[in-house]
Amino acid sequence: MKDADISKKRLVYIFAFLSLVYFGLFVIPNSTGAVNEDMIAIFEIDEYAQYPHVIRMLEGGSDLKQTIRGFLVYLHYFYGYPFYFFSALILLPMRLIMGNEWAAQTPTIMLTLRQFINVLPNIITVWLLSYAATKFKSVYKSVGIFLLLLVLPGLSNNSLWWHTDGLALLCMALIFFFLRIDNLRFGRHFWYCAILAGVGISLKYIGAFFIFVIPLYLVYGIHSKAISWKKSLFSAALFLVIMFVSLLVSNPLLLLPLERSEIISTQLRQFEYNSEGILIGRAPLLQGGMLPSWLVQNYGSLPFLLLVFVAILYGLIKQETRGKAFLLVGWLLPNFIVLVTAAHGRSHYWLPVFLPAICALVFLFPDDWKQLSAYKAARIISTLAILLIVVQAGFFLNTTLNKFLTTTHRVNTSSSLQFYYAVKPQIAEWQDKERIVVYRDWKVYFPESDLFDVFTDWDLASYALIDSRDPDIVILERENVLTYGDEFYLENSPDNDRILAMHDFYRDALMEDLSGYSLFYEDAFGLVFERQ
Repeated sequence: MKDADISKKRLVYIFAFLSLVYFGLFVIPNSTGAVNEDMIAIFEIDEYAQYPHVIRMLEGGSDLKQTIRGFLVYLHYFYGYPFYFFSALILLPMRLIMGNEWAAQTPTIMLTLRQFINVLPNIITVWLLSYAATKFKSVYKSVGIFLLLLVLPGLSNNSLWWHTDGLALLCMALIFFFLRIDNLRFGRHFWYCAILAGVGISLKYIGAFFIFVIPLYLVYGIHSKAISWKKSLFSAALFLVIMFVSLLVSNPLLLLPLERSEIISTQLRQFEYNSEGILIGRAPLLQGGMLPSWLVQNYGSLPFLLLVFVAILYGLIKQETRGKAFLLVGWLLPNFIVLVTAAHGRSHYWLPVFLPAICALVFLFPDDWKQLSAYKAARIISTLAILLIVVQAGFFLNTTLNKFLTTTHRVNTSSSLQFYYAVKPQIAEWQDKERIVVYRDWKVYFPESDLFDVFTDWDLASYALIDSRDPDIVILERENVLTYGDEFYLENSPDNDRILAMHDFYRDALMEDLSGYSLFYEDAFGLVFERQ
């Protein structure tokens, strides 16, 4: 066996061991924060929004037709069907084994979803990107980039919930992997990329961001005389056809008129949110010339990010890495433009940018450590670059460990749960009623019970909502009261008419002058109003 093959085999063993450790460790925090469905909301509101839909998909129906329809019509059209399909598929064995009682096992359900829809795809993504970057030809570069991506706080955060971004990142990494395997042959691996691009669009539009990558790959193939102009045009057309068919197959509801209309309507609303903002517009990415703290914590300090930028430029200059660097730039540009110009954003939105960008660091170093430049100045620069990467990796690891521990102990430290334990006994004694009707904000933990009839609303509270349900108790999160009750919020919201009613309600709550209600209890987390 050749030395190169032995090195690759060792790398596979090392990566497999690290992957098992990573997967096993995340069981600890991911088994918390989901004692019941209501508890999910106080830690991850997105999980709370998604959860009932995947449960409903597996409830079954009165006959086979209704069962199949329930599995297909998932109703939460902000994300594509592949996300819900694979989520339901992972839970199917539990459903079959446990029968109708399975839905009561919320902690196990959430642990399974977090581990297999996010943690496992994240691990595979790191494998694929590491291979695409180094082809496992260099032990030190392969191990270095693998560990750097694995401890990246942005990726670790994505391993601490159940969300579509795990599968979306995997789809992206698979396309880069198959492009590397294809190596300008334009064979079956190139068509795999077309299939994955369609699935990626169905998932969360991530496949659409290859809009420059594939044309650049074809142009590079023409330049390298690997493909003719005529064949490249045919390949481009066939790529689009396969991608479109893959999109329809991976989201079959697009073939049903009513569901297609609802999907389009939901996505148009999503585009509106992205362009104008949901409740309030986002602050500029750079404020006072400084990077926001969330970006530094999750993706690196300014010196580190500048080193990544230099690595991409150096990759464009070097003949042997120019092709890969051009494809990387073709990927990064549309992603960066969309994220910078969007009206709102969250840190995990930047994962498709920084994961591949960080892989560009391999352009700075030769495959063999011993091949570092004989020039003293070049050796010093290379040593400083490696030192910067190691120091940044240390900061990444520290941030990841802190988040890991915080999530592990989140139930014990939750201000929402402490608020609930303090206020529930007082409300229970409020008056002698068979059922007390309670309104609560999203992140207020107050589960329904024999005594309490609890409701909430995705548009938060307004006088119209409260008047329609006439609750005995109104429980508001203080952060919402301070944010949405402030005049500054109304002045800076993207749609004043839409949220004016909500602002009026929270403004009155802020002034402790809620019409028809008086303040009953408050602490640092929330406020409780009782009906007069």
